Amino acid sequence: MNFSGGGFEVVEGGNKPGKSIKPGVQVAMITSVEYFVSSQKGTKGMKINLETAPVEGLVDEDGNKMGQKANTTLWMSSGAWDVQGAMWCSKARLSVIADKLGVRTEFDAISGNAEEFVSKVNELFKGKKARWAFGGEWQSFEGDSGTITFIRPNLLTFGFVESLTEVPNDADTKLKVDENNPHHVKPLEVADATATDGAPSISEEPAW
Repeated sequence: MNFSGGGFEVVEGGNKPGKSIKPGVQVAMITSVEYFVSSQKGTKGMKINLETAPVEGLVDEDGNKMGQKANTTLWMSSGAWDVQGAMWCSKARLSVIADKLGVRTEFDAISGNAEEFVSKVNELFKGKKARWAFGGEWQSFEGDSGTITFIRPNLLTFGFVESLTEVPNDADTKLKVDENNPHHVKPLEVADATATDGAPSISEEPAW
């Protein structure tokens, strides 16, 4: 093998940006809300998919500029959906999002079975922007070169969304993310980790 010093294009800032949103506060658009049924326990749920504005150096498979992405799972089982006074439950979190997107009246009028409900939420939320507080969970998998660790992003359970109409400037945000707080960024290995006020972990499928 022969080595040469020429022909390498230097990219300022090092590696290309990752496709996932990093923990922190970001403006992002809801691209879709998807209904799904867990393959493990058959629990119904929805995924809220979000994407930032296009990021320099990040393109899709067709070469089009794209933003960084994240999603959050909201479970629809009886014990996770509507727990009065518990702001971690799925219905409460959706109500907060609807408030901040300015569509609370329309959201309150939605009804139907699980799949119908999510379809209507998708129609209502899709394409709307807000400022979000993203945390995440450290996860790992075994690659060819050993164990790979990464943060899977998701929304915080509390204090996770802000209206761009009420707070138009990023500098004025009251949202905060603390990467050292295990309720914001869940460590890879934590024994008996529980969220505030009994809230289940964002990605955990509820037992009820």
